[in-house]
Amino acid sequence: MLSLHDMLFGSNTETIQEHPSEPFVEGVRLWSGSLPGQSELLDGFSSLMAQGRMPHFLVLGGQTGCGQLIAALSIAQTLLCSNPTAPCGHCRACKRVGDLNHQDLHITFPTIGAKAVSLDFYAQWRDAFFENPYMNVTEWVSVIDKEGKLPNITVAECEAFEEQFSMKAFLGDKKVFVIWLPEYLGKEGNKLLKILEEPPADSYIIMATDNESALLPTIRSRAQRYPMYLPHVDHCIEYIVRSQNVSEIEARTCLLIADNNLAQALHWSRDTESPYLELTKALFRSAYTGQTVGMMEWVEKVSTLGRDKQNAQLKYILQMLSLALRMKNNVLHPVEFQNDMLDYVFKLSNGLSEPQIEKISDLIDDAIVAVNRNANAKILMTDFIIQLAACLVLKK
Repeated sequence: MLSLHDMLFGSNTETIQEHPSEPFVEGVRLWSGSLPGQSELLDGFSSLMAQGRMPHFLVLGGQTGCGQLIAALSIAQTLLCSNPTAPCGHCRACKRVGDLNHQDLHITFPTIGAKAVSLDFYAQWRDAFFENPYMNVTEWVSVIDKEGKLPNITVAECEAFEEQFSMKAFLGDKKVFVIWLPEYLGKEGNKLLKILEEPPADSYIIMATDNESALLPTIRSRAQRYPMYLPHVDHCIEYIVRSQNVSEIEARTCLLIADNNLAQALHWSRDTESPYLELTKALFRSAYTGQTVGMMEWVEKVSTLGRDKQNAQLKYILQMLSLALRMKNNVLHPVEFQNDMLDYVFKLSNGLSEPQIEKISDLIDDAIVAVNRNANAKILMTDFIIQLAACLVLKK
């Protein structure tokens, strides 16, 4: 049976040096060390480079938490490294890619503003990424915007991309262009089609997407596409323990809450005082007691969060209900874990019947769809909490 490596890269590949598993080598940041469980993928690309078969335009696709952007940067570090055993972790190129200040590495990402370009926000993006290499678009936008505006990759950014593409390499003989979340290109991406169809021999374009199906068909058809998958639980636990300085039981708890999604698990490990839990408690408390004042206070708070955080809040509640259902069916035992969220999940599992959990989950799914369609937040959340209150008074 073919391995993932053979399916993606072919079986006739050379033996290459394995990518380092530690994030730093003699003070130089190697991005492969921040990508647990993905060595097979990275080694496959190293094999392609060694054979001179590296595609000049590729898409790394998968769900949030697979580490597509980190993989793109690791590939860039290997391409730009000046030594044969790339990435060596010693040369100037490795250091600059590790510091995200290499002149031949160009990074494009979603921004806020009709005429904004990535360079306007690069310092903020770089700091946010160093703090959380697995950050999602919601976490990124919260850094630069507090009003809940929708991000995008603008026409101006596409024009800046074209201009950078026309320049010669500055430090070496290659240029690498990384586009994070190209699904935010929209129709503006058509401006790049000629470049994507015939990239120069010295240039490589790597797109890192959380939603490959949302890419323009004209872009997908021109790219070599490589799927990424969530790393194994054991790799995730080891990485969380090492990177967040927490115990193994804490790491396992965070992974459980996150449904084994590394990005979400890292979020919970950093943000133990998340406001989502308190908002969830306030939601069920006010809806169960039928207190109009409490219900409307909840609506007001959630309505001011912005669309991305409203989505995050609803998905948080949905995950709690999923865990409550697992507890109710003895798939998950609360005594195995200690966490404020799981303590409340245990109360929900005792207080709600399975039909109620299913009904509330359906209400949340409908609310998420409505949020994504830009429904009026106050009207939507008022309707949601009224329906929730009606569901909670049903007989078990």
